[in-house]
Amino acid sequence: MMDSRWDGRRWPSAPLRSAPCRGDDPRGLPGPRPGGHGLGREDRVRVSISAQMMEAFQDGAKLCDWPVSTARAGHATPTGEYAPQFLSEYHRSSLCNNAPMPFSIFYDGNYVIHGTDQESKLGRPASAGGLRLSRANAEILFSMVQTGGWRICAR
Repeated sequence: MMDSRWDGRRWPSAPLRSAPCRGDDPRGLPGPRPGGHGLGREDRVRVSISAQMMEAFQDGAKLCDWPVSTARAGHATPTGEYAPQFLSEYHRSSLCNNAPMPFSIFYDGNYVIHGTDQESKLGRPASAGGLRLSRANAEILFSMVQTGGWRICAR
């Protein structure tokens, strides 16, 4: 389902509640914002480890909330606030048997937000420490974070 409120520059002032972060782009992705940099300090991804949910905010307005998988027993998802370190659209894990990690957003060293092919496990701990999203949602988040200025907050 496409959300027609994306005008190619910014999300509307009214937040989206429990709706996909989709815009007018033919692929359903948000477009770049003017200037590409200097985003407000309210552009962030917030992860609740206890709820296994991720929320994205732009200029303080909630854009979407998605189920995630964080670390399973014996592993840890780091908590704190981080800036994305680098992005890799078609990454494969060098630590987990060359597993595909589409739309990877690296933070805090080797920790990654990425798409997964194990979507049935979303909403409960299942990862080796990173944050798994559905592939479609990872693509949307990847597109948003490419504009710069985003922060990742995990609690």
